[in-house]
Amino acid sequence: MTAREPARTPVAVVRGAPTDEQLAAVLAVLSAASGARGTGTPPPPVPRPRWSVESVWRPA
Repeated sequence: MTAREPARTPVAVVRGAPTDEQLAAVLAVLSAASGARGTGTPPPPVPRPRWSVESVWRPA
């Protein structure tokens, strides 16, 4: 780069990376969603499957 060439700013932009405005919008949506859920009781645990690969598959 020569002295006459303008500096390219910002330097660390990655192609496809979200902008600060996009990140702020996502953060606002996530914050609103977590606030809407409240502080109720957590959901029940997910039941475990009744079978597994080990119980079904047997080597020859």
